[in-house]
Amino acid sequence: MSIQFFYRYFFIFLYCMSSACFGDVILASSSDGTFLSEDSGVSFSQISNLTASSIYLSNGLFLFGKNYGGVEVSFDNGKNWGEETQIQTGLTIPFIVAIDGKVYVGTGDGLYRSSDKGKTWNKIFDGDVDKIASTEKAIIISAWIAGQDEIFWSQNDGDSWLKLNFDNMSSFSDLVGGGSTFVISDFFHTWLSNDNGLTWGAINPPGDSGFTNGLISGNRVFLSTPSTFPGLSIDGGINWNKIPTVDSEGWIEFGQLSDKTMMFAITAMRGVFASDNLGLLGSWGRLMPVPSDDYCYSISDSLKSVAIGCDDGIYFSSDDGKTWSLIKNFGDPSFSKTIKEVAVLDLNPMAHFSNN
Repeated sequence: MSIQFFYRYFFIFLYCMSSACFGDVILASSSDGTFLSEDSGVSFSQISNLTASSIYLSNGLFLFGKNYGGVEVSFDNGKNWGEETQIQTGLTIPFIVAIDGKVYVGTGDGLYRSSDKGKTWNKIFDGDVDKIASTEKAIIISAWIAGQDEIFWSQNDGDSWLKLNFDNMSSFSDLVGGGSTFVISDFFHTWLSNDNGLTWGAINPPGDSGFTNGLISGNRVFLSTPSTFPGLSIDGGINWNKIPTVDSEGWIEFGQLSDKTMMFAITAMRGVFASDNLGLLGSWGRLMPVPSDDYCYSISDSLKSVAIGCDDGIYFSSDDGKTWSLIKNFGDPSFSKTIKEVAVLDLNPMAHFSNN
């Protein structure tokens, strides 16, 4: 046995002694409540009878926002839970996300930020915040202020905000960010910034309306629209093509594996589509384990693991989407199988301490 081999697995042993070491953690929610699995979906325990509206998982900090207000928190990977009393939530928790090592929680009362893995929280914006997007140098949020949608931009992690104004903007639809690119739309217009939100210009992706969901990865921008097939730009949002093989003229959410090669498009009543080549044209096909008429709601990935929440249950893969299993009813036929929110966290130490 080599010295390198010994130290590698001795380090894995110490890791397992000090944190969860059970493989994939899945936190998912249905109309019956919110459930946790520590063994890749083999078994679940119910941690709340309330439905989750948003979920965040990282090693040492689990959070989920409840549909009727409140945030539940665990600092020991789901073993113990409690109400996060520092966050005054109002009625909605539309998102919980991490940006540059900080965690942001959007609520009906405002935007909260933690810089110390959830130990303390600061309110950094007042208002009903419903969406957030980020680039390498900026953050944009949408908020309902005085009876209308407003857009705000920050270059200092939310310490201060500047209101953005867009010509002819009606009701806000969606925003997405990545790299140095932001895209934002109402239900009739779409605007693009390739300099972290400093300057903006109108663009015309496929469809005659704004987009309803999107994803940015490098120079590739993916947008879904309610009136046509999803759009793909490979030059940062300047020129566009339709993705005709993703058969859904409606709501789509895009997901991407951590290695940025495998991509997914979950749809309303058209199942799930997958691409094994960065989402480029010609690389999309139907993900066969998912029925073509299934309605899917959420997708999450962690290292090699993917979880997709659908009407039929949770479709789960732990090998980069090569093989799939269907998890129904959290193992109890009395529970609903429809999964609106799902998140997965790969805590397999072999993945963390590989040669890569």
